[in-house]
Amino acid sequence: MIEDLIDAGDSVVLRVRARITGEQSGLEGGDMHYSSVVTVRKGKAVLIEFFWDPQEALEAAGLRE
Repeated sequence: MIEDLIDAGDSVVLRVRARITGEQSGLEGGDMHYSSVVTVRKGKAVLIEFFWDPQEALEAAGLRE
């Protein structure tokens, strides 16, 4: 689930929460939080970077929080 979306010009910073569940066991493993920076050129995603630290994602997109 996307929790936050930040416009950074040619890039978009996404803060994501994913719920982890075992495919066969059905056991829930909790939530995983990460950030992504999606770089867009001519309307298409050309690069997707993943970060555990949301501050690092902002810095990679040229933003500071």
